[in-house]
Amino acid sequence: MVVRISTGKNIHGILQYNKQKLKTGDAKLIMAHGFGTDGKTRTFQQKLQRFKALTDQNKRVKTNSIHISLNFSPNDKLDENQLKEITMDYMQRIGFGLQPFLVYQHFDAGHQHVHLVSTNIQHGGNRIETHNLGKTLSEKARKAIEKERGLTPAKGQRNRIPIRDLEKAVYGKSPSKETIDSVVTPILTHYNFTSFAQFNTLLKEFNVEAVQGEPGTRMYQNKGLVYSILDEKGNRVGNSIKASKLYDKPTMKTLERQFKSSKYRRDRLVPSAQNSLLHALQIARQSPNPLQQFHRQLRKNLLRARFHTNADGRVYGLTILDFGQRAVFKATELDRSLSGHKLMMKLDADYAQKMNPGIKISDDQVLSWKMPLDNDWIMDRGNSHSPNGSTLSDINEIIVATIIKAVDILITPELRIAPPEPYEIKRKKKRKRRYIQ
Repeated sequence: MVVRISTGKNIHGILQYNKQKLKTGDAKLIMAHGFGTDGKTRTFQQKLQRFKALTDQNKRVKTNSIHISLNFSPNDKLDENQLKEITMDYMQRIGFGLQPFLVYQHFDAGHQHVHLVSTNIQHGGNRIETHNLGKTLSEKARKAIEKERGLTPAKGQRNRIPIRDLEKAVYGKSPSKETIDSVVTPILTHYNFTSFAQFNTLLKEFNVEAVQGEPGTRMYQNKGLVYSILDEKGNRVGNSIKASKLYDKPTMKTLERQFKSSKYRRDRLVPSAQNSLLHALQIARQSPNPLQQFHRQLRKNLLRARFHTNADGRVYGLTILDFGQRAVFKATELDRSLSGHKLMMKLDADYAQKMNPGIKISDDQVLSWKMPLDNDWIMDRGNSHSPNGSTLSDINEIIVATIIKAVDILITPELRIAPPEPYEIKRKKKRKRRYIQ
């Protein structure tokens, strides 16, 4: 059982999030503890007022709401009554047994999971401490419940439990705020990224974009942030929604905290993503269409490669989206030699021809690319896939070797320009100041 805990300052937003899930059929309210016998049939406003009656008793406490998800392994087959029992047991163990709370079973993932909504303000205004709740009480409760009920332990399961395939945002299908929330909230909850560019690359996969404003504008200077829905061509449509109006309040300040917290978690995922990327490149070398095979092999491992190009069509970056591990990387973070431009030069003959129009590449010859383990790229040229196994003549091999050398010189700065000779910087003597007494 994997437990995720988040606290907030607006219980209305948590209720609204689950209300939208109920509306789309992705959730079911299975328990309303502390709401009376008719708790499950109460309206949205009645549920909100039940919590507000407690939070109003201590308005000095700003962080007054708690949102917990209990995630179970696909191997754990639990019915609704078992989910209720586990939820009640867990809430009692962490000190929330006497608090009112709602339990929603969600159906938007490949595993069973429930969402719990409550407040940490008790009757009388006292506050339940939530700082380090995960380490102090939740961890002990989780381990005890796993052992007593024979559940799959959380250890080793955090990155194996699948989440749903997020649907791309479609403008007009539902209110823009709800549509954007349905994409941004799961991404903030489940994915690891360390920069605004990586976050935006992931959002654009689902037709949503975060916009900072143009440099020099008031919005940019104040770190303002809005979110927009994109059409299939990547153009913004409809009204933009302020970050502060969304459920998780994904402002720049919130994102910057996420970047820092994600770094350590993401660094542990590098070896697996690196192996998958290098393996895809090795498979691509055997294909007559290396770029297409490269993308196909990445998809098999739940990875995506997104090349970034400028107005002239030149590739200036490459982002790797790892949906299996829920992480985003720059290609050079996985291997310093794997820059977007260099990879495209090796994988796409048309791109190489466009970047170097002086070098002619015959259309009737098949390209296959090889990358040894030391990342020292070698290009073998020849019809290695022909039925009779024939190859180019020795003369053509010499020509090809010359072309390879020319391309390497063009795309490798250190081969084109010799580094300047170091010289000693003369330090100026510090001038003594004279003080008049």
